[in-house]
Amino acid sequence: MSLLRTIAGSIDVCNQALSVLYFEVVGHKYTLGRMDVIDALAQITTNESLNTLGVALCIGSWTPQPPANLRRHCIEICQRFEHDSELAEMVKTNILKTSICTRPPETPNRQGHHRLNTFPGICGWTENYHSTRLASVRPKHRKKVNKKLKKMKVYSEFVNMFREDVVPTLGKNRTLLVDWIFSYNESLEKQSTVVELAGRIVEKVKLDDGNSWDAVVNNWISKMSRVSKRRGRKPLCRLNKFLNTVI
Repeated sequence: MSLLRTIAGSIDVCNQALSVLYFEVVGHKYTLGRMDVIDALAQITTNESLNTLGVALCIGSWTPQPPANLRRHCIEICQRFEHDSELAEMVKTNILKTSICTRPPETPNRQGHHRLNTFPGICGWTENYHSTRLASVRPKHRKKVNKKLKKMKVYSEFVNMFREDVVPTLGKNRTLLVDWIFSYNESLEKQSTVVELAGRIVEKVKLDDGNSWDAVVNNWISKMSRVSKRRGRKPLCRLNKFLNTVI
């Protein structure tokens, strides 16, 4: 990681330098990958370097691995860019970006997506997306896809309601916790679990004195960002255990 200290310049210059960076250990050549970004960011000590090298590390094209590989660490990463809200939002948007289907409408993929009707994210259901996707899949798959789309509609409506009516009352750290649940665990299979956990957070807030739990949440978010990259660590299971200990 000490080699990173030799890299300076614009985002593009840093991106190019990272693309050719390597080191040798016992005659074997190694390069960095996207999952090395967490440790690499820890080596950056100035906002000036974060604004260039830090951004390049997080969302640059120096590695074929997409920024989305950092999804579980998004909160921790964005906190490093708190000095510049625009940069923080740009990094967050790229990390949370889903893969986009580039097929033409005439030949959609088996999920019914094409370049004019890409997946909007699990919280992005619209009537137009629903009808267009359903019309694009093969007839034998429509019943199954329609069932998924109905679940996506219910979940989208819940998340949008929660963000508009509940999140503004939670405070910064609690909002981060809810945002982590909604944004970094996008799976219809986890829909009921996410809804339940969001409800439990609200119940905890009602019982809280306004200060003590906020610090607990902040500590847990920091801890979760560090350990979630380990194998066998299931984020929602860990959150459930956390809520069991504080509620």
